[in-house]
Amino acid sequence: MAIFHFKLKTLHRLKSQLEEQAKNRFGIAVSALNEEIRKLNVIKDTISATIDEFRTLSGGRFTAGKIKDYNYFIAAMKEKEAHQAVAVEEATIVADRAREALILAVRQREMFDKLRDKAYSRYIEEEKQAEQRATDQLVSFRGNSVYA
Repeated sequence: MAIFHFKLKTLHRLKSQLEEQAKNRFGIAVSALNEEIRKLNVIKDTISATIDEFRTLSGGRFTAGKIKDYNYFIAAMKEKEAHQAVAVEEATIVADRAREALILAVRQREMFDKLRDKAYSRYIEEEKQAEQRATDQLVSFRGNSVYA
């Protein structure tokens, strides 16, 4: 029985490596996105906590300076929140592009898998036919030599 050789083996290996690289890039992009989302959530929590603190203190005596300080802090945090929201959007775009690249790499590798499977099926069929021919030839030879 001959050894199976897939002619596109190097391309198949290359596509598999490209898929692994795309998986790594996608993982990094998702991690970066999660980090940006975490930062945004921290900012939102800080704003909420500050507003709650302001509400609890508003029942007591307040100076105009304290009100002004809270307003400046909340305004600065809302501006920081807006910048972080933009960073989250950018990270989302990067993650989506990485996901699309991964999907493309997987499809290409699967295409080569199918080509390899078809070539292997043809190889197995050819080997079966060759074995059947050899068996038929051997049987016909023995049959002829018995009657000779």
